[in-house]
Amino acid sequence: MPAIPTREANWYDYPEYYDIAFRGDTAREAKFIEACCKEYLPTRRAKGPRFRFLEPACGSGRLVVELARRGHDVVAYDLCPPMVDFVNQRLRRRKVSAKVMIGDMRTFQLTRKADAAFNLINTFRHLTKQGAIDHLRATAASLKEGGIYVLGIILIPEDTTADEAYERWTETFRQTRVTVTITVPKIDVAKRYEIMRTSMSVRNGKGSFRLVTDAKMQLYTPDDMRRLFAKVPEFEVVNTFDFWYDIRKPEVFDDRIGDVVFVLRKRSTKRGSAARRTRG
Repeated sequence: MPAIPTREANWYDYPEYYDIAFRGDTAREAKFIEACCKEYLPTRRAKGPRFRFLEPACGSGRLVVELARRGHDVVAYDLCPPMVDFVNQRLRRRKVSAKVMIGDMRTFQLTRKADAAFNLINTFRHLTKQGAIDHLRATAASLKEGGIYVLGIILIPEDTTADEAYERWTETFRQTRVTVTITVPKIDVAKRYEIMRTSMSVRNGKGSFRLVTDAKMQLYTPDDMRRLFAKVPEFEVVNTFDFWYDIRKPEVFDDRIGDVVFVLRKRSTKRGSAARRTRG
């Protein structure tokens, strides 16, 4: 098969293909988020099964649309304008309601607080360590007391190498086939960062091309996460899971854990925050 043209571009600027790449897990993720609310919120927040959700860095809005379709009140934000436009267009097409806007993970806060927040696909590692602290504090400030944040992240063992970092998968929707390959051309475990290279190949009736995106990502070991959470006393870790999203099978948070979903709960003690408030 001949090579297809390659574009050095940000895959976040191509939301229609980014969405296809991750669409396979949408229903399972939404079900897990709902199960976490039922399991870990201290009381039912509203009549019936309806919750108010916040999704930081919502991307193409798969979960925004799915949870809104299930009857929940959803507010979401993303720093990438093409993503936000894509989500809002999708909501109009599906005739479901949610509020989606431009926002920065480090500063975004709600005035009308949410029952739960969620971010499941490792976006957290785009932030610097100080940015991660700022984000956790801003998210805590956006939640009601006892509210939860369901946060997915890939951790590393201390002896990891770039050769071990490889992932590839394919998703097809209608006439479009998207293959994502993730490699790590550079890694510095001591300084806790890596360069993650994402190659997204798109094949459809309009032609074929490949997008290549490099991003600097923070690395965290389990101990790093413990130290990070200790700096944000607004949250406590109430449980951990793996990326199978099975509420019946929590994982022990030990030094062997890799792909992990933290369920963080906002403590009842009120703390101030300097982050900017955004009305949602």
